[in-house]
Amino acid sequence: MSMKHRDKKLQEEMDPAELCKFLEKECHEEIHDSVKKITHCFSEEPFHLQNESAEELLQLLFSKLSDEVQHVFLKESGIVFPMIKKSNTEAALEPRIADSIQQTQKLILNLLTKIRQLLNDYIPKPGSGKKWKACLNELFLLENKIHYWIHIEQSVLYPAITRKKDIEV
Repeated sequence: MSMKHRDKKLQEEMDPAELCKFLEKECHEEIHDSVKKITHCFSEEPFHLQNESAEELLQLLFSKLSDEVQHVFLKESGIVFPMIKKSNTEAALEPRIADSIQQTQKLILNLLTKIRQLLNDYIPKPGSGKKWKACLNELFLLENKIHYWIHIEQSVLYPAITRKKDIEV
């Protein structure tokens, strides 16, 4: 199923409140689970990077990524989604809140890009162990889950809220 087809299906089948529930249940939980797996992997598995400073940089980048994701999820689940669920037909995101979330999402995407570059597009070095390969795969999956989450919010949820506000005015 193409992304446009899937987006259209989400728009047709879910109102903004249901999209919020979908994002929390599907996207937030899956991303959180991936972050936990990778954190566990980093604590047990050697990184197989070229030097110690690259390993420290990877730890810092991933820690920052994890913090930013957690922060935006708390903002969404504590402020944005309850507001949308409470006033489903009148939901409109304050521009400063939407801008803040979008800026954080851009930062998250930049962090993912830096991690991907540092890890050679998640391609393991020859002789890497199975656990390290699994960790790289989980990083790849995390990146895809984050892109999907951001895409659904930017392309389906926020336009639906904006549309409702424009129609009512």
